[in-house]
Amino acid sequence: MAHFRKLYTLFQPTIRGKKSKIWYYRYWGKDEEGKDCRIPKSTGETTKYKAELTAQQELSPKPIEKKIPTLIEFTKDFFVWEKCEWIAQRHAQGHRFSKPVARDRRAHLDRYILPMFGKMLLREIKASDISRWVFKLELSNQTRNHILYTLRIILDEAVFQELIDFNPVRNCKPFADNHRKRDIFTLEEINTLFPVDDVKAIMIWGTWYWFTFFYLLLTSGLRSGEARALLWRHVVWEEKAITVLHAVKASGEIGDTKTGEARAVFLPTRTINQLLFFKGITPYDEDDELIFPSSRGNGREPMNKKTPLKPFRKGLEAAGISGSDRNLVVHSLRHTYNSRMRRVLPDAVLRALTGHRTEAMTERYDHSSPLDRLRGLLPDSAKIEQAWE
Repeated sequence: MAHFRKLYTLFQPTIRGKKSKIWYYRYWGKDEEGKDCRIPKSTGETTKYKAELTAQQELSPKPIEKKIPTLIEFTKDFFVWEKCEWIAQRHAQGHRFSKPVARDRRAHLDRYILPMFGKMLLREIKASDISRWVFKLELSNQTRNHILYTLRIILDEAVFQELIDFNPVRNCKPFADNHRKRDIFTLEEINTLFPVDDVKAIMIWGTWYWFTFFYLLLTSGLRSGEARALLWRHVVWEEKAITVLHAVKASGEIGDTKTGEARAVFLPTRTINQLLFFKGITPYDEDDELIFPSSRGNGREPMNKKTPLKPFRKGLEAAGISGSDRNLVVHSLRHTYNSRMRRVLPDAVLRALTGHRTEAMTERYDHSSPLDRLRGLLPDSAKIEQAWE
């Protein structure tokens, strides 16, 4: 049987022939030479019960306090792609967190948060200081809220690691949504921008490339990144539809759609005919080539997201549509599609076409292909034609 030493022994020493009223205890320790020995120590108590408690308290192992880091120490690799443990854990748990988003969050951290709070210990960061600081930033309310959310993610992780007891950002109220909403095009403006007359169409857009690209955005509701990732094999000619499987990310790489889900979209007859015409004149018409590739030349490099901005503005100017008092941007084409379709389609059908995420649980159990789901909406295809007449 193993032998265990008792941590201490209580006793009342005899001093000058008289028993002391003070209780002492002996415990095992080291002498000056480093050898094990019994060391006496006074408890200062006259009752055995209190002496017992004192000895136990003094000999109990002291809890090791965690070193509280500064914010800059804690966030050394936070949001750094392939180094951040928080991102790796999110991915392992099945959550989406993309490289461009990580880059944006890290930019918030480096540009705004660390210059203000980086040298402070995590527990020193207070809600009142955060609120006053972010209010003074000369940024839009939307950007302020994004910065607050970035800091909230970081301090939530600090709470999870038991470095702080509470996340102060959760006591900071968000700023009002005052970003400028995108405007939509009227039917008259649509007819002016995309005339049936070929000469007028080229006068506005300069090339069939841009006419086809922007008309597809308008009549399909695709996001720009989704259209820029389309291959010719994604066009289902007999169904007058396209399957949306990918999108071009901010990094320029082709990846999943914004929601991570594939879908299919009906196209009006004029749009499908325009695509067929464009396929006949483009040098990149193979199934595995991009419909709207970069001008750099191999048919497989996607167009940069900023490339459509200049021809779009030129098209509006050529059509005599002023954007000075309205927020008309490329994404306005998707907003226009959504607004026109809402007049003729049920919301559930429209969500299926645009890829807006709702009814998440229903979608989780729907294992049909995008094209299968589209065929279930065939009765509504005629309404889509009517919306552009």
